[in-house]
Amino acid sequence: MEPASRLLERQEALLRDIESAARQRDVSAVLALLKKLEMLASLVRQQEEIDRRLAAMEGDLLASPVTAAGPAEVQTDGSERAITPKERGRRQRDSFVRALATKGITLQRVKGAILRSPRGIRVGVAYAREGQQDKWFLGLPEDQFQHAVLLCEERSGRMTHFSLPEEFVREHGESLSRKDGQVKFNVLRRGEEFFLHLPRRGSVSIDAFHDNFSGLI
Repeated sequence: MEPASRLLERQEALLRDIESAARQRDVSAVLALLKKLEMLASLVRQQEEIDRRLAAMEGDLLASPVTAAGPAEVQTDGSERAITPKERGRRQRDSFVRALATKGITLQRVKGAILRSPRGIRVGVAYAREGQQDKWFLGLPEDQFQHAVLLCEERSGRMTHFSLPEEFVREHGESLSRKDGQVKFNVLRRGEEFFLHLPRRGSVSIDAFHDNFSGLI
C-alpha cells in the first residue's frame, strides 16, 4: 500500500475511534486521540508535499516549484516552506472536523471537500480567504453535497464559519450560480451581519448559521 493511502486509512480509523470515545463520553480518550489525529494530519501534509515535489521533479519543473503548485504564501511560523491556498483550505477543514469531533460528531472523508456525517448526510466544506473587503468567494462540487459549511478567513487571520443545513440548501441552492462543475457561494458582510448573495434574487441573511454547527449536532 502507498504511504499516502496508509496514512489516510489510519486517519479514518482514528476518526472512528474518536467517535466511539465521544459516544462513551470518555473525554480523556477523545483528547488523546485528537492529539494523535493532529500528528497524523501533519504527516499527511508532509507526504503530500513529498509527492508534489516528486511530481515536479519528474516533470522537469524543479526550477519553478511555486508556479507548478499555484500561488503560495509564506508560513507564519517562520519556516521557509510555502503554503498553497489548497493546503491552507485543507488545514482549515481538518480544524473544523476536529472541533466537531469534540462534540461527538465525526465526519468521514468521502473525497476532497466532501465528507459524510454519521446520519449519512454529504457535507461540503468550502474555504476562502477574504478577497475584496468584506467579501468571500467559495465553491463546492455540484450535486455532491446536501449540507454546506463555509469557512471564511478574514484578512486579520480570524476564522468564521457558516453551517448551512439541508433545508437551507434545498430552498436556495438552485439560485446559486454554477461554473465549471462548481456551485459558487458569494458571502458578504454588511456591518456586523453576513449575507449570501443569490444572483437575480438579491441577498439572504446567514447570521443564524454563523459560527455554530447548525444541522450537524
